[in-house]
Amino acid sequence: MHEDDIDDDDMDDDEDEDDLPEFSLEELTQLGDADETGSSRLILIEERIIPSLAEIVAIANKDNRPISIEECELGKAQIDSANIDLSIDESVFADEVHFGNGIFLGKLTFCDVTFNKKADFGRAVFRENVHFEDCTFHDPVHFNGAIFEKGAAFTFCDFQEGAAFDSGSFRGEVDLSESIFRKKVTFNDTVFKKVIDLHNVQFKGGLETTGSNLSDMKKEARVQKKGPQKAYQKKVKHKKTEFNPWRELDRVSKKTMSRRDMPRGVFRFLPDKDTEEK
Repeated sequence: MHEDDIDDDDMDDDEDEDDLPEFSLEELTQLGDADETGSSRLILIEERIIPSLAEIVAIANKDNRPISIEECELGKAQIDSANIDLSIDESVFADEVHFGNGIFLGKLTFCDVTFNKKADFGRAVFRENVHFEDCTFHDPVHFNGAIFEKGAAFTFCDFQEGAAFDSGSFRGEVDLSESIFRKKVTFNDTVFKKVIDLHNVQFKGGLETTGSNLSDMKKEARVQKKGPQKAYQKKVKHKKTEFNPWRELDRVSKKTMSRRDMPRGVFRFLPDKDTEEK
């Protein structure tokens, strides 16, 4: 058999393996139902094509069950309310995302998620923490008028088109560290109640903050570090001079030890009692 024929066959097999099966709502019955006491059980969906996220969220809302979606391809997602935690990891939104005007009572977590088309979170109310980590937005994303009652994080994200947070309200701490905004990002008339972390953020397309107190919260963050933070750093510096068995273990060769042997290895470097008394 010719080598080219083998390669073609392997390629065909790979393409078949890459085709994800479509998720059916009937599968939810196989994932376990809420028990009689009402305590929730996780709805875990892996490696599926999800045509309608809204239908799954509606069922989860009714049974009070958190949702975890991993390595999936999602179609158009239009969610107007969710009272459960929703976590989406290593997945792709192939169509538009509409969470605008929604009320979300649980935590929202998006980790390593790609948004291929427009994402609208405008005028949504987030009662719990919201975290976007290592996400890519290929089209514009809107959070205009959104209310974040707790923490909001957009870390290590890549905004390839415009991003708008105008007239928003951030009532908890905000973290934009390590993210890149390739086009203009706007925070016009946005109110921040607590500090905002802009560590290593890149605003390549420009930043607008007209009517916002963003710059004041940046300054406040620096002021806070001058007092208690400075004292804390002195305390940490002092502690580094004290004996630390883990540091001694690192110095010798922690990498050659297994996790099981590591605790035993620590005792090799504990100071001798007689030495301490002297």
